Amino acid sequence: MTIAGASIKKHPMAMGWILIIGGIGAILMPTITGILSENMNIFAGIAAVVVAIILMFLSVLWYRFGNEKRIEKINR
Repeated sequence: MTIAGASIKKHPMAMGWILIIGGIGAILMPTITGILSENMNIFAGIAAVVVAIILMFLSVLWYRFGNEKRIEKINR
């Protein structure tokens, strides 16, 4: 099951917003990495990428388990 699958089918503009948000992330992450690398060191810049990946992974898990609890409540 995809996270955005139902939203895209129900709301066609959702795909556009997903692409916009991805584009903003593609602009901001290299900028943040460059600023941290320039002002601190290269390890801080790379650490920002690692932190962003961990946050994305944790938010997917949070979304997944949050929906399972909500579905259980609805089915009762």
